[in-house]
Amino acid sequence: MNYNSQELANKDFEIPEHFSKAIHEYRVGNLEKVREILELILLKNPHYIEALKLKAMLAHRTNNLQEAIVEYKKVISITSNDAICYTGLGNIYQQQANFDEAISYYQKALLLANNCNIYFGLATCFTAQKNLDEAINYLTKGLKIEPDNPKLRCERGINLLKKGDYENGLPDFEYRLKLPDIINYHFLKDTMWDGSDLNGKEIVLHIGSRLSRAIQLIRYAPLVAQRGGNVIFACAKPLLRLFSNVSGITQLVDREITSANFEVNASLLSLPYLFGTTVSTIPVNVPYIFPCKPEEWTAWNIQSLLQAASDTRLKIGIVWKTGEYERSGSLCEKDCPLSYFINLLSIPYISLYSLQVGKLSSEIHEFKHESRLYDLTPQIKDFADTAALISQLDLVISVDTAVAHLAGAMGSPIWTLLAFDADWRWLQEREDSPWYPTMRLFRQRQYGDWESVFQQVIPALKQHLASYRG
Repeated sequence: MNYNSQELANKDFEIPEHFSKAIHEYRVGNLEKVREILELILLKNPHYIEALKLKAMLAHRTNNLQEAIVEYKKVISITSNDAICYTGLGNIYQQQANFDEAISYYQKALLLANNCNIYFGLATCFTAQKNLDEAINYLTKGLKIEPDNPKLRCERGINLLKKGDYENGLPDFEYRLKLPDIINYHFLKDTMWDGSDLNGKEIVLHIGSRLSRAIQLIRYAPLVAQRGGNVIFACAKPLLRLFSNVSGITQLVDREITSANFEVNASLLSLPYLFGTTVSTIPVNVPYIFPCKPEEWTAWNIQSLLQAASDTRLKIGIVWKTGEYERSGSLCEKDCPLSYFINLLSIPYISLYSLQVGKLSSEIHEFKHESRLYDLTPQIKDFADTAALISQLDLVISVDTAVAHLAGAMGSPIWTLLAFDADWRWLQEREDSPWYPTMRLFRQRQYGDWESVFQQVIPALKQHLASYRG
């Protein structure tokens, strides 16, 4: 349906009728049409509340956050009993990491509406502030309204897992499989494995796009095989060579191009639940990933690549960005400015080697004048190459990304730098990881504070250097 100014501005213009048209266009995504209709409605009646509210929602949806804040507050100045506007403001301030302000608006919304989305917003803010008990409290309140709400159940599961309560957290975390945006590829829900004996059945294991999760959880493949399964893993291409010698896997297939024949399937993320994992029973068969043999390395000489100044005692691999940037187009809170890593070169007798891949690996060129800084990126074609390089390094220092998991899975020394609101697998406040015996964790003390992380790393590195036998 087409609209024009003459049609909408004539004397027979009926606001409710055309507002309904605006709502329809908003729902189907014709946002420019919505804007046009709203402008004309507000010419007729500048205080038409529903149009002002939709204008705020439109600004929010198109990521014009400051405009959205102004419009939401305009509605609130006219009527202070609109839960949608308070919720919208809560969502925006949460998006801007202004959690105290977000909580304030969510709580005002909650006085007007007993709504699951408000409980979820509150919980997300408290999670970001590491107030897990309060987050779980609000999620549980929301679940009294909708006991099987997958978003609330999954989020409560994540918070319980962060607290180390795997017994209650893992069943809740399974509700992620019911989220509307979950990617199941071509695997069928009616063939999902329940953990029972497989008796020789072919089972395909799969995972979403996060390579770090695949590296962390492929350790369960031998356990699946012990249940009698003929284990096929639908693998991301960068991991194919790396996983070729992982125990328990009968067949690797490229998940992008191959449809494997199977009788049952399971997400790797479901295996801790299916095996009844607790923090004390995490399989620690480390190392469970091994570098390929030297004769299988890509055609480059690792020793010559790692040839550094003669006074180098520690060869340290570094990774400062996650792959999430390339998926989302925006920086991730796990990402750390490279300059902090470069500052480590103030410590004598160490050399830094970039293991960073992807678009942001070129950042290293800004510091090409630095001695004892080397870029290995051009040599890395897949994770098998990364593993080969890690095997020749003395230490890896990385943000929370796949390389950190890889070093941990290989049993190599790895220092992982964590954002304030760290992932569930790292638990809370610990400096060690039950998933990786050779990993040491360094945590932000407040949101976005990488300075405090490196205030911990630098003295630790000096101490490590002093005790290093190399």
